[in-house]
Amino acid sequence: MVFRSRALVFGILVLTFLSIVSANDDLLKVTLSKGDNSARSTTITSLRGGIFNLSSNLAGTSFGENSFVLSKGESKTFRVLFNSSNVDEGIHIGQVYVTSSSESFVVPVAFVVKSQDVFFDGILNIPPNYKLIKKGSSLVSQLDILDLTYGGDFRGLGESNVSLEYSIYSLDGKMVYSKFESLSVNGRMEISENILIDNKFQSGDYIMFVKIIKGNSIGISSDEFSVVGFVSIKGISSSLSDIFSKDNMVLLIFILLVFLVLIGLIVYLIRERDLIAGWSRYYLTGSRLKRDVREQKDDEFSTLRHKIGHNKINKYLK
Repeated sequence: MVFRSRALVFGILVLTFLSIVSANDDLLKVTLSKGDNSARSTTITSLRGGIFNLSSNLAGTSFGENSFVLSKGESKTFRVLFNSSNVDEGIHIGQVYVTSSSESFVVPVAFVVKSQDVFFDGILNIPPNYKLIKKGSSLVSQLDILDLTYGGDFRGLGESNVSLEYSIYSLDGKMVYSKFESLSVNGRMEISENILIDNKFQSGDYIMFVKIIKGNSIGISSDEFSVVGFVSIKGISSSLSDIFSKDNMVLLIFILLVFLVLIGLIVYLIRERDLIAGWSRYYLTGSRLKRDVREQKDDEFSTLRHKIGHNKINKYLK
């Protein structure tokens, strides 16, 4: 019973710690034309239950409900509403926060707003073998630029100068790469871009964007990829710097504390087990000793009664 109660208390403490730092990494990515609106849904699961409040650091976002109540272990799917009417055209990276008194969830959001009229747009694609890329390697992306006015009886805008703006963001909203270039497009053009994944990239998830600009027309396309640390000896120092970066220190300290508590609990339980086993052997040995002494005394008394009985008979015969 002692072991079970101690283990139960420890389990509750661990669940408390985990519930405080738990997060949801499902990206909500929305692309709208200026003036349009849409909605996306995401789900959280509470470890402890409670009253949860919703908030966001992104303009143009709201919620179908601003708060809700969950029981322990209950899941909730809620809607995030996006309205681009009062949001500038471009790329907006932020977070949706779901918080209670003991739990905190963070949902990364990419809110992309195109111009109302788009003449040139594109399709950005990162090939599958580059979706997970090592630091020190080159990321390859492919962009298909399209003149949206081309087709039917209209032959498009013809050869036009188009500006491209490349950017890469981490899910916490930091821009780690940008590049600008201009080129001439006649109807359609396919190009590729190679980007060195250097020390600016920490291990984690990223979104790559391309703005295609022609006058007041802004088209935007995007794709996601993930970066992992070096595996070569030359990159060990960079990988370690990733691991011990400021963003990861809180998580590392928490993991270390949980590990130390687990080790301490295991050592404590082993010592308690040995102590109880020792006491059990002591009481078992003591009870056996008492039983042996009792049996020995019973034998002595029996022998003594036997002798006394013989003496009385001999005396009577005399």
